Amino acid sequence: MKELIGILRVFDDGRYERIEVHTIVPAGIDPSTGVNSKDAVYSPETNKSARLFLPKTATPNHKLPLLIFYHGGGFVDESPFDTTYHDFLNLVVSDSNVIAVSVDYRLAPEFPVPIAHEDCWEAIKWVAQHANGKGPEPWLNEYADLQNIFLAGDSAGGNLTHNMAVRIGLDTPAGLLFRGAILLHPYFWGTERVGTEADWMSPELIDSLNELMTLAYPGRSGMDDPLINPAMEPNIAGNVEVVEDNEESHVFFLKKPTSKNAVTLRNRISAFINS
Repeated sequence: MKELIGILRVFDDGRYERIEVHTIVPAGIDPSTGVNSKDAVYSPETNKSARLFLPKTATPNHKLPLLIFYHGGGFVDESPFDTTYHDFLNLVVSDSNVIAVSVDYRLAPEFPVPIAHEDCWEAIKWVAQHANGKGPEPWLNEYADLQNIFLAGDSAGGNLTHNMAVRIGLDTPAGLLFRGAILLHPYFWGTERVGTEADWMSPELIDSLNELMTLAYPGRSGMDDPLINPAMEPNIAGNVEVVEDNEESHVFFLKKPTSKNAVTLRNRISAFINS
């Protein structure tokens, strides 16, 4: 039996189970921020939903930027309805004064990558149904500026954000204008360690991440598949602002949302969206 980065337990006979027990919270008005939330189905075929967030300042005569968010969890865990992501989106929406769509997608190993990527693309296509102001979700019709859209995600969600941005560059849905993408500690991988990875990653951690990616994406062309290693895609280019969080752990802003560095990070997100 092996435990892969603390989120998946894999048994010798091939069975697996998720380690963390998540607290699922209902949508509604957050008493701390005044942000309201609701759930909406974006894909009836797969029965997948998104959680929408609306700041208390929202009024129908002043449309707000739209943030499409993809959660992390190594492609095998987590949910927009978990208290961790629900609380984080409440804070981001309040701080940045945006309307947000936090996308639920199918998880590996039951649904291996790139199924998660296809679900995330379906969510973007669902948003595009509202370009004429007559889509199925009233909040998007009334409050969302679909000419001012941002993508964001953490860890595996950062990977999804990157790949959605690349796909948008090739095939932008009609009626939508994307302004930028925010990759929070994105989960990319490859055969070679980059930067300071070799200094702090143990052989055990590297093996664990290799095995996790093998479970999540068995059909990949290798550990340098461009879907998981963007450095191997020669035809992408763009302007990138790199932000370093010194002496912080992976996705610290989820674990310590009230810490000074987490607040600073959310302020940077707000500044990027509203610049």
